[in-house]
Amino acid sequence: MLVVRQFNFSGIDSMISNSLDDYKQTIANRFGRASSAYHAFATVQKQSAKRLVSLAQSADLPIEGNILEIGCGTGFITQELVQHFPDRSIEVTDLSLKMLQFCCNHLEILPERKPFVSFYQLDGEALNHAAQKYALIIGGFVLQWFKYPEASILKLVKQLQPGGQILLSFPTCHSFSEWRNICQFLHLPFTANPLPDPEALKQKLIGQKLQVIADEISFYTTHDNATEFFRELKAIGAGYSTGAKQLSVQQMKQLVQTWNQQSTGKIQVHHHIAFWLIQHNH
Repeated sequence: MLVVRQFNFSGIDSMISNSLDDYKQTIANRFGRASSAYHAFATVQKQSAKRLVSLAQSADLPIEGNILEIGCGTGFITQELVQHFPDRSIEVTDLSLKMLQFCCNHLEILPERKPFVSFYQLDGEALNHAAQKYALIIGGFVLQWFKYPEASILKLVKQLQPGGQILLSFPTCHSFSEWRNICQFLHLPFTANPLPDPEALKQKLIGQKLQVIADEISFYTTHDNATEFFRELKAIGAGYSTGAKQLSVQQMKQLVQTWNQQSTGKIQVHHHIAFWLIQHNH
């Protein structure tokens, strides 16, 4: 379901109104406000984008067919797509209008390719566009914001043309082990947002007769101290808490001080990222 506004490189073409629920609107607003910082600080997302598109290149896609990108953010994957798939039309979408505008304004693209790239505000979890089928649906770091990951993936599968594929990257529940360990040491709640369990979700999809080709990689980011890590997490819009657990100011100070004390110099943060190719199990 394409919603609200369609962009092209000359501006806003049309408006289709639809309301977002409070949860999705909050996410859209948070990431929209963080678009510039996101582009500067989202290191893991940028590295993952190159890897995900390289998987798309090596996949045996149908000869013809459009590409749909969900959750484009500031355009890390979008930039790779326009470079590596010059013969395909690409629909670029995000929940946040500000993210879309940033992506549109900063995308490096040849003039002759611009008519083949379109921009829409879209809740990827609510996609229901019966008239359009895609050769490839790709989304980087969006699945963890879905309320219903399994059901949403099944919806996306219905939007594939025969032989089509879905490519997803997402941080898994095995991320942030250092943060989790400090919380356990201090007997504090671990307040990171719940992240998908790749094995559990994979088994559910296999039960739906889908083939999931999975790869998982660990990335590490380096920060001067724990305060800088949390500040950067907030700066890119990912600091929005979806859970009820919150630390008091005193508890947060205790967490930061202990983490800094247990680190020799700068701190490293572990990010466990899953890369999935999903298709019908023929």
